[in-house]
Amino acid sequence: MKQKLLFYISIIIILIFIVWKGYEWKMQHDIEQERFDKLKNEITLYLKYNLNSFKSVKFTKTDIDPLGFYVVEGYVNNNKGMRFSASKDGTNSQYYEGNIGGSETFMKLLKKDRKSIPEIEKEIRNSKNKGLQ
Repeated sequence: MKQKLLFYISIIIILIFIVWKGYEWKMQHDIEQERFDKLKNEITLYLKYNLNSFKSVKFTKTDIDPLGFYVVEGYVNNNKGMRFSASKDGTNSQYYEGNIGGSETFMKLLKKDRKSIPEIEKEIRNSKNKGLQ
């Protein structure tokens, strides 16, 4: 009788542990997905303002590297020859800081004087405020 009770209690504890770890994993996955979505939006905005003849962006891969950087790969203007890779520190930075590299054709289209995300957002706010006046 005691062995059965101990067995059932052990099973219940194991099930609770599995459910708890599954919930923990799901929460971490949701946080990472939210950060990747924000990063994709920031990269799209960055490219719109800093890439000559920008039309569209297609993201092909997301990953977290061993140093904790969020890495996004993709290409622009439906041209796989214009691929890029952008990264953002997953622990410290509030905004995407323009860490980007890519194919030779992609790099040639980047503007020399690039705007940061805060500068772009300020410009957008100013243009909206002018439109309201």
